[in-house]
Amino acid sequence: MSAIWGVIDLQGKKLQAGISQVFAESYQNCVIDRYEEVTVETVYLGCGIQYFTKESVGEKMPLAEEGAFFTADVVLDNREELYAKLLGSKKPLTEMPDGELLYQMYCDYGKDCLNDLLGAFAFVYYDRKEKRAEIVIDAVGDRCVYYAVQNEILYFSSLMEPLIKLMGAGLNDRWITDFLAMDHLFMSNEAEETPYKGIYRVAPAQRVIIQEGKIEKEKYWNPFENFRELKLANDEEYAKAFRQVFCDAVKGVMRGRGDMSILLSGGLDSNAVAAVASGYLKEKGEKLYSYTSVPLKDYVVQKTGWDLEDESEAVQKTTEYLGNVEPTFVNLEGINPWKDRQGELRIMEMPYKSVQNMLWIPECMRRAYDRGSRMMLTGSFGNTTISYTDLEVYMNDLYQRKKWITLYRELKIFSKADGFSMRYAKKQIRNAGKNSSKIKTDWNSLYGKSFVRPAMVEKEGAAERMLAMKRKFAEASLCHDATRKLMVQDVALRQIGEAGTKHSLATGVLLRDPTKDKRVISFCLSLPVEQFCKEGKERRLVREYLKDRIPPHILQAKTKGKQSADLAYRMSLKWEEIRQEWIQLYQSYPDSRYVDSTKACTELLQNPDMEKYTTQMLVRHMYTLMVLELENQMEA
Repeated sequence: MSAIWGVIDLQGKKLQAGISQVFAESYQNCVIDRYEEVTVETVYLGCGIQYFTKESVGEKMPLAEEGAFFTADVVLDNREELYAKLLGSKKPLTEMPDGELLYQMYCDYGKDCLNDLLGAFAFVYYDRKEKRAEIVIDAVGDRCVYYAVQNEILYFSSLMEPLIKLMGAGLNDRWITDFLAMDHLFMSNEAEETPYKGIYRVAPAQRVIIQEGKIEKEKYWNPFENFRELKLANDEEYAKAFRQVFCDAVKGVMRGRGDMSILLSGGLDSNAVAAVASGYLKEKGEKLYSYTSVPLKDYVVQKTGWDLEDESEAVQKTTEYLGNVEPTFVNLEGINPWKDRQGELRIMEMPYKSVQNMLWIPECMRRAYDRGSRMMLTGSFGNTTISYTDLEVYMNDLYQRKKWITLYRELKIFSKADGFSMRYAKKQIRNAGKNSSKIKTDWNSLYGKSFVRPAMVEKEGAAERMLAMKRKFAEASLCHDATRKLMVQDVALRQIGEAGTKHSLATGVLLRDPTKDKRVISFCLSLPVEQFCKEGKERRLVREYLKDRIPPHILQAKTKGKQSADLAYRMSLKWEEIRQEWIQLYQSYPDSRYVDSTKACTELLQNPDMEKYTTQMLVRHMYTLMVLELENQMEA
């Protein structure tokens, strides 16, 4: 696993001098174990190898032979299966690192092998004779690589910084406008554009071919192609099938060099991963090391509602139940999400919205690295797969299929279990179809409380994209077939993979999420809606089919973990200083192309008391100001 970068002149001309230095400067702050390069007159390839697995220590990358050039950022989860498919003579698997195995597979089978690959990867293959370059990303976008083409010269890199410098790239108005206009945690509404003009990210499961001045794109994995819903005889058969695919996914990612670690919360998903992973480790007499975000010591935990703001007690019980899990609790003493933003901005290379997660996840990764762990498990995608549930969709789906008796029975059970009236539920179901077709188009409905400048919204046509997004989500609530399409979105996969790649380069630890394994995704997509939610029980895959593995207190919990619950409190410790800084920044840039600085500043001037601000309001100001600072930086 590694960072990759390079420059290829597709016309066969000699590359300009000094290019390698631009990349070297951009990667100097990354935790790289070994740097390797290949340079000929028309091709320059680089690889910053990170020793995430024992095999990676012997990795030789980039590769160059007989006019073919190859560099890869890769960890494979099905090495034995792929090795068995190789053609011709081959060295022992124990002597073949992942990059070499991937290269041999691609030489033997070309693009036809891509669906056989399990794992996280990004690679570039160049055929000098054909003057054809190919860039490929794993099916779920776990790794990212950026590229740009100018005058038939291909530039690519795991980081954007060298491409920005080499291209002299300016800001992408459409990306930044949409980033601000979406008043939620999505950063982009498509999978390939970046904040910079002319620089693109390869989308999940995408193969990009650059040849003869043309750029072609292919999608090699689509879980809905030849889709069939899985029909099994009973719940016992569904349980057996689910356990097999999920446990295989967990075991497949446990190839880390050094101790195995995990981001562990009090929720179902990370506990499911921990339960299965700790079982495998226990067989070898090994421990699983967990890292958990907890609030500052003097923060007063709110114990109302569904949120569990301090998960330390739940995690402690989990470690005791599993027996071979050693916990570490991280409270980020002295860290302020605004004051300490520059470090994360340098890592992410763009404004970011998930301020809460950007506080604790990289810090946990750093601590794991210091302990000697190079791989960290997570269950962050589990809400979309193994613990997915949506009672509203289930009820609407039964209504649409005219399953009246089942609908009445389920309404009766769930209304009693969840405390809502049947009359209210019936009204909501009857109105669901009507409401989905009545999408409001006023400013607040499309852009919420966003501080995006209206003139930019109009110029970039953001309204059409925001409306399409709202319509898609509204229609998805009507039936499970529509919901399936939203369970695997390239936009969401891109956002997770982009952050994961950047954080692995910055910390030297690789995040692996078996709940995002493409086999797990395909399996969950194939299930009937009743497998997720029925008979008064939600999140059934985990609660029912893994109940013999997951700690009882997790199965019985009615709350949901809330990481970085003390974000607003951290801000309050220096609130007036921060508020005045924000006001000054907005007032310094009244003519921003993207930000309505007057509107944003007015909110701060009219509401001096910290109590007036929700966490969402604070986060909105932070990412808006990140855009403002980026705009000023690019124009300086």
